[in-house]
Amino acid sequence: MRRLLTLALVLALLAAGCSVGEGDDEPDLSPLTSAELGWIRAYSAWTIGIYDDERHGGPRVVAECEEEEAGLGPTPTDRLEPAAELATGICPLLAEDGTWRRALDTVDATDNLLRTLLRDEQPLELAAGVTEASRADTELSAYATDVVERPVEVRCWSTGDWRRVVVEDNAWTDSSDDPETLYGWADDTSDRIQMRLDQCNPLARLDEQATSDKSLAARREAADSLGTLAHEIQHFVLPDASESKVECAGMRSLAAVAQRLGLDRESALALADLYRAEIYPEQPDEYIEGGCPQRP
Repeated sequence: MRRLLTLALVLALLAAGCSVGEGDDEPDLSPLTSAELGWIRAYSAWTIGIYDDERHGGPRVVAECEEEEAGLGPTPTDRLEPAAELATGICPLLAEDGTWRRALDTVDATDNLLRTLLRDEQPLELAAGVTEASRADTELSAYATDVVERPVEVRCWSTGDWRRVVVEDNAWTDSSDDPETLYGWADDTSDRIQMRLDQCNPLARLDEQATSDKSLAARREAADSLGTLAHEIQHFVLPDASESKVECAGMRSLAAVAQRLGLDRESALALADLYRAEIYPEQPDEYIEGGCPQRP
């Protein structure tokens, strides 16, 4: 688990020799380089292993940890150095069971230093309606919050930002998602739904795209976008369910989502039928295995 700890972030900055506020130069928040992403991926894989490790503390554990840490190599740029320096305090804290919690706190603090460099942790405009720039969509977030029954934010990313966010998340989680084929995902550690802007904008003009006199392409785009939002919301509702069960639940809720976003009942049902007939069968096998019967 990776938590955002504001106090830990401040302490980490201070521990790394950085002051907070008062005339400091602006931090370098430019996109991470390939070399930086590679170092962060290696760091993340190492610290995920520490979190998952159920062994008791002791000299052997410390030695193995230090060997893995050494395998990270030097940071490729100076802006990663404060995190690397803080991370050197992790392994010694695995010497005893009684200090393991402090080791995990140090991992959290190091994580937070690195997270400030990720696009998803940088400022994002709050807005509703069609935009050309990335936004945190207040209308979609309000609906997701109602369904999930806790605050959820729906983030909509432009093409350039989307590629950056996916690539950075791959490094952070040691994953390999393709920005070209990925439409969205639910992040239960931050209570965010990440979506492409070209999936969010059709939802902002849903009543213009969904009527029966619009082209099939426009209605498919509307249905597909609804399907993405409904699916990702269901990942929060059904956190332990398979992709196929989440997809089924999302498809069954699609008409309700459409109505909540302003469509009349007839148009909402028509989009739900279009999704079931034409889009659902095109999904990857893991999304449709076992099928999805209509509600009784």
